[in-house]
Amino acid sequence: MSFARRHDNQNFNDWKGLLKSQTVKISDSSLMSKYEVSNKLYNLFLADLRKQDPSGYALAKVDSLKWNEQPVKNDGMVKNYNSHPAYSEFPVVNISHEAAVMFFTWLKKKYMADAKEKIKDVRLPSAAEWEAAAAGNSPNAVYSWPGSDLFDKSGQPYGQYKGSSEAMTKPGKLNDSWEETAPVNSYKPNTLGLYNMCGNVAEMTSEKGHTKGGAWNSSSEQLKIHGHDEFSGFSEPSPYIGFRYVVILDK
Repeated sequence: MSFARRHDNQNFNDWKGLLKSQTVKISDSSLMSKYEVSNKLYNLFLADLRKQDPSGYALAKVDSLKWNEQPVKNDGMVKNYNSHPAYSEFPVVNISHEAAVMFFTWLKKKYMADAKEKIKDVRLPSAAEWEAAAAGNSPNAVYSWPGSDLFDKSGQPYGQYKGSSEAMTKPGKLNDSWEETAPVNSYKPNTLGLYNMCGNVAEMTSEKGHTKGGAWNSSSEQLKIHGHDEFSGFSEPSPYIGFRYVVILDK
């Protein structure tokens, strides 16, 4: 089965262990998170922020009502997506670019307090960093998985996008899919060990208002590593947009 519903039973209070288990090396001086930032991790950040900086919390909190700005309203997602334990391993969405930056400041402090590695910075990847990491060891890669097909030989999709859930509900297919986002550790990782680089949620880059990788509602063309950024210029939180981070080591 190509869906990799493996859960790292990582103690998120063990920041030294978190850095090791949740990141992979993408250059001599940088690491990237294997997964899109999950609701679980983001909610730890919000809990700390709510105690220490209530005004900052108001800026960083999730705007769950954005789920109802889609063509079809989804009150269940508004109510449950960011708070119910069933969604703890799903990617956080509906946050602003500024909120992501605040998260990185918090995460950097957590890592620096407990990690052996000297951390210079934690931030969003640049578009070039993201593209190189998504391609892995194949500089001419179309998607983050091998080749240009969207399904493997058994008919399982390689990622979460507009066509994957539709295909998986056809007769004879495994009905094991998600209508919106999928857990951050779903599907197979690329050659560097990065999950969901193409599809699931479009990922913010360091250039404000720009994303890479396409989302769960995107077409296969928009999933491509060098595909058109359908969310270019976004300024509001969106149920289609999340993020992952890079860790810059102080060599």
